Amino acid sequence: MDTNSEVLIERASKQNRPALQAYASFIGKSLFSVKRDNVDPLYNKKKHEGKDPVLMLPLRKCIIEEKIIHAFDVIVDANDHLFIVFNSDKNLRFPLELPKFVKVDSMTLREALDKFEKTNETTWFKDLNLLVDEVSALNKEEARRAKALAEEFTRSAMLFDQLQKSDEQMLSDYNRELGIETDVEISLKITEEKIEA
Repeated sequence: MDTNSEVLIERASKQNRPALQAYASFIGKSLFSVKRDNVDPLYNKKKHEGKDPVLMLPLRKCIIEEKIIHAFDVIVDANDHLFIVFNSDKNLRFPLELPKFVKVDSMTLREALDKFEKTNETTWFKDLNLLVDEVSALNKEEARRAKALAEEFTRSAMLFDQLQKSDEQMLSDYNRELGIETDVEISLKITEEKIEA
């Protein structure tokens, strides 16, 4: 670190003691982020190759990721802006001011998921209780969708079974009407007799 950066950090630290104390209070705690991913890890490959089964809208799971905070530093960027960085992780970089974390609700959760998908930028949350509630609600929506799809596919499979039986019956009736012999299924019932000695 050059002397100019050290002077900037020293001056900013004196001016921002409340912010430094607030960030220091995170040591030993965790911050949480969210991301969405396809339930089927091969979905994109199947879609690209045109393989079945590919849904137009894939089933997606919402995942909470945890970062345990064990260290923080004050850094200066190329434009002489000061930041707090947790765990030497550039994704855990915050302006040197009192911490402001996003309040957890369904809208901020969806915005965080969309932002990550579009820009790969992480939104950090500190309230795990509310985050678990909101993530569970999203995953339950997807579970309901999965169950509805499973029921629809089951009904479709039953329809195909019925069509096959109907076609086979039509063929059997047609052959019988023409007097054409078809393979006859023979059922044998074998009984066991006890022989007493």
